Amino acid sequence: MAKIMVIYQQPTDVEGFEKHYQEVHMPLAQQVKGVVNASVNKVQQALGTEMNLYQIVEIEFNSMEDLQTAMQSDEWKKVEEDGQNLAQFLNEGPILTITN
Repeated sequence: MAKIMVIYQQPTDVEGFEKHYQEVHMPLAQQVKGVVNASVNKVQQALGTEMNLYQIVEIEFNSMEDLQTAMQSDEWKKVEEDGQNLAQFLNEGPILTITN
């Protein structure tokens, strides 16, 4: 199992972020081949950091190879491009981590 985890800090416009995320960004992400599961987790409390965390998204793949293939796909490029549209609702870009 391999995962991409995307960590968002508190949006400047929560309503705008949520609307765009649910109506545009997630549908694009769901088109990426190789995704086994995707979950959106709202942060209730973050200990040991001064960051005002808002949301952590986990995108799961069966293998690191599947993850790497997905990240080279046209569908993933559309997700990345749309990330620029989400930036209007954020002070800081998201943190991306890849785990296995």
